[in-house]
This record gives sequence, structure tokens and C-alpha cells, in this order.
Amino acid sequence: VLLLDAARAAGNVVFATTEVNEDGEPKFVGVAQGSIEYARTAVGNANFETDPGGIIRRLAYGIDRLPSFAVTAAERVSGQRVESFDADDAWVDYFGPAGTIPTYPLARVAKGDFKRGTFRDRIVVVGASAPSLQDLHPVSFGNEEMPGPEIQANAIATVLKGLPLSSVPGWLNLILVIVLGMLSPIRRLATQSPGTLRVRLPVRGARDVLRRSDRRALSARRFRAGARP
Repeated sequence: VLLLDAARAAGNVVFATTEVNEDGEPKFVGVAQGSIEYARTAVGNANFETDPGGIIRRLAYGIDRLPSFAVTAAERVSGQRVESFDADDAWVDYFGPAGTIPTYPLARVAKGDFKRGTFRDRIVVVGASAPSLQDLHPVSFGNEEMPGPEIQANAIATVLKGLPLSSVPGWLNLILVIVLGMLSPIRRLATQSPGTLRVRLPVRGARDVLRRSDRRALSARRFRAGARP
């Protein structure tokens, strides 16, 4: 009840859930029906569809008939409806690896131990980051797992920016593969001295060539030594 009263007083809160019923309605902290309307808030689905390896690269407009938390939060911030989009082409535009977005322990915030104005005009995502709470996930930026709240912050920013990343056409992927495959041979050629040509001869053939060259050089020296004006 206190949480709902606080959300109602703030007037700008969005809740997240990971459980949804068959009708697309959130199962939110076991509150009675109508409580979300009382709190003057909205609820978004905090789940992500993952790629192989459990990596979070993309975000969905909605899951289980409930708009995603990122979409719901973006609509609340902007006051505008977000048009539906295809999750296959909605890549999360990460600001950087885990730890890029500033985090503040809840205990410090509760004590007021932060610089005045830190959260003014900011989107604040409240959640767990301790490894013991198992809300760490592999993402497409960096090698370290990222806490769920930081992933949500990146997803919200991505929606607000209008989903700036998109998949490239298949034909462009093919061209990139061909070009990247040619870089190594081109680099080896570029490291050779200009005008040089390396020719490999069998050992016996190479000796014959050297012998003939020696004989020609010896004949030339004799010709020059025996010539008189």
C-alpha cells in the first residue's frame, strides 16, 4: 500500500513485472485489481527475448501481450505513443559495457548521500545489481555480464532515440564477408617491397641458374680484360 501511495504522489512511476496472465495483464506484487489505476502508473514487461547463449541484443515491443518496460517507460517520459516495431530489427543501442551508466546504492540514496540535483530531469531505474540476486545477463557489448536495471536503462534510451540501429540487408552482409576475406592477402602484398617478385625454383634448377650466371659473369670479365683500344 505504501508503494502505491508513493507512486500516486510522484505521478511519474512505471512498474516492471516478469509475470503476465493469459489476458496480458500483469501479475504485480499481488495487489488488488484497480490498484495500478489508483497509483496513476503503468506496468511494463521486463523480460527480454534472448539470442543463443542467453545474450540480450534486441528488445521487443511487447511480450505476452504486454508492452515492454522500455516501451512503457519511454511513453511515460515522452508523453507520446511508441509505434509497434519488430523485435528482429530492434537492436539495443548500448552506451557501453557494464558499469557505463552511473549507479547509486539505495542505502546512500535513502540517507541523502548524493550530490544535489543528481536525479533531476533524469530517468531513474530502480533494481538489483548484486550477483547474489541473479539479475546479471550477457549482452552484446563487452565481455562482462550486465545488471538487469542497466540493460533496461539502455533499452529505454534506445526507444527514446527512435531505435537508431537496424539490421543490414543480406546482400550487404555477403559483400562485407568477401571484403574482409580479402584484407589479409592485400595486407601481405602491401608489406612487400615495391617492384619485388618472389619466385621459388627447385633446388637443382636454382643451382643450374646460378652456374650459368657465374659463367656469363666470368666471360664478361675476360672480355673486358682482353680488350684493347
